[in-house]
Amino acid sequence: MAVVQDYIDFAVSMKIGDQTMSDISLSLPDDFRRFSGVKVESFNIDTVTVPGGAGTLTIPFTSLEESMFMVFFSHPVSITEINGSTIADTFFTSFVAFSRMGAGTSSFNANILKFVNNLHTPNYTSTGGGSTTPVESYVFHAKLVA
Repeated sequence: MAVVQDYIDFAVSMKIGDQTMSDISLSLPDDFRRFSGVKVESFNIDTVTVPGGAGTLTIPFTSLEESMFMVFFSHPVSITEINGSTIADTFFTSFVAFSRMGAGTSSFNANILKFVNNLHTPNYTSTGGGSTTPVESYVFHAKLVA
């Protein structure tokens, strides 16, 4: 069974690549289907592996003209900052997304997300009681236009 990153890579690539809308069998989750009257002008997909126990890392927003950002992690990490604002109480997650439902720019800062890969195995629910492992991050940016 494919991991989430593989599915999203396939789904997003197929949807963006099917500009003629000829593949009627391809479907994305409901949230993607709510985008209507907009096209993807450009997109960027990056994967980065981060060692276990690494310090705070920043995921930059590639262009202030873009209107969609998603990041998937292969296991939960500690999110410490969103859109330039430090979070008083960090939270643990393996998925973060921000988007506009229509064309146009969003008010994202250049450093949209900061995280620490400090959660311990096997459940990734705390910063103690086990060891850290590398995490693969899968980052998707897109610019939507009318």
